[in-house]
Amino acid sequence: MKMNTRLKEIQERIVSTKLDGFISFNPSNIFYMTGYRADNSFVFVSSKKAVLVVPKLLYPSVKESVKDPQWQIIRQPADAESCKNFLKQCKCRRIGLEEDVSIKKSRHISGIKKYGNLIEDIRIIKDKSEISKIKIACKISLSAIEFAKRK
Repeated sequence: MKMNTRLKEIQERIVSTKLDGFISFNPSNIFYMTGYRADNSFVFVSSKKAVLVVPKLLYPSVKESVKDPQWQIIRQPADAESCKNFLKQCKCRRIGLEEDVSIKKSRHISGIKKYGNLIEDIRIIKDKSEISKIKIACKISLSAIEFAKRK
């Protein structure tokens, strides 16, 4: 599944759940959506836009790595206060947030609706390229186990 297909599926879920947008701070979800593993960052996805917010230090490498033009990349701290300010600018009222986000972060953001695992629910179903990578990883693991048994 290509990144833009993943984004489209998330956007469809946002519309169907009657949210204005969804935020993820989870680095695995950020990687799944953008192809870039970014710590201390967050993604915001609405039905019309997709934004990756990264610290200034990461901005050059993110800009170089995330080639999908649908993603707007913003450099600012990805802390709760910055997230709150970002959402005020978006004028979003019903925001979905993954369940595993810290209480500290969620307390600073008004209008939050903890929405389970919107991205994780999509990640459960693997596409052909993901299945291919899993098969390769299994072969490598099996080879390592066989090698260890011989020693």
